Amino acid sequence: MKSDPLKSGPLKSNLRVTCRQETQAFLTLAIPLASAQVAQALTGFVDTVMMGWLGQLPLAAGGLAAMVFSSFLLTGTSFLASVSALAAEAYGSGKPRYVGQIARQGLWVALLMALVSIPAMGHLEGSLRSLGQDPLVIPLAHSYLVVVRWGLLPALGFAVLRGTVSAISSTRPIMVIVLGATVLNGIGNYILAFGKLGFPAMGLAGLALASVFAHWTMFLALLAYLLWPGTQRFQGYDFCYRWYCLDLKPLGRILHLGWPIGVATFWEHGLFTVMTFWMGILGTAVLAANQIALQTVVVIFMVPLAFSQGATIRVGQWLGQRNWPQIRQAAVVSVGLTTGFMGLVAIASSFTPKP
Repeated sequence: MKSDPLKSGPLKSNLRVTCRQETQAFLTLAIPLASAQVAQALTGFVDTVMMGWLGQLPLAAGGLAAMVFSSFLLTGTSFLASVSALAAEAYGSGKPRYVGQIARQGLWVALLMALVSIPAMGHLEGSLRSLGQDPLVIPLAHSYLVVVRWGLLPALGFAVLRGTVSAISSTRPIMVIVLGATVLNGIGNYILAFGKLGFPAMGLAGLALASVFAHWTMFLALLAYLLWPGTQRFQGYDFCYRWYCLDLKPLGRILHLGWPIGVATFWEHGLFTVMTFWMGILGTAVLAANQIALQTVVVIFMVPLAFSQGATIRVGQWLGQRNWPQIRQAAVVSVGLTTGFMGLVAIASSFTPKP
């Protein structure tokens, strides 16, 4: 495509693309990302439906545990959003080896975050009790958390690889991988939670195990796509070069750029987490209903979230070329399209029949 920074060469600040071309480039990135994000959100929606099949108490407990897990996951993935921005900038300036370097150090950051978070999620029973949650809900929530926490590392690793692949304007494989993993998760949920095909009925632990399997599937599939010798697009990026070494300079850039995003997300998502705890104090039925309503909102929110990722990539690519007019245009296009989409959602919601 004409506006592709890598094809245009590094630091060509005189390159101009029209608003229509920028819109096309943005949507080419954002639509597959949005499809992938919605598919992941639908995974949580399907999990919620199957928790409901297990009963009101498992639905309440599973919803509480899923909210705790998502707090760790969203904070971590937001922290790692800096990988996408830095990789896009390197891609725009024609430095493919630095893209690979950013990806490697991003995986190290993901590993360090998982090493801190995974043990913490296994020892939250006392905290849930202190927060006034139903004594019948706590052990069920714990049974979910002690299993699903092992999906945090591949989920964070997938976020790093997704940001890297997206920065190179190659988002369709992400969509395919996430859609495939979503289907596998749904099948795994049914088999493991309800004891089909000779497996024991594991209840909430079965749902958590299926989610862990889905996270590992996405991470390993995208890693294989990046490293596959036949993938011509990624030749020259040297993703495996000295993968075992910490490189403090790019690592520092990831941490410096990522921590404000991670902290902001922690507090933003913390509002929903605190709300969930309050619902738990009100009772099991209220907590279960909150989980259903929350999952519906999450599915809608995934689209503007994907648009924000697309905006980060487009701005980062133009920043790599130091093309300030195109940075401004990319920002205006992305904000305009996102605002337009959410305006349509608001109008549609206003005319939705109330129960």
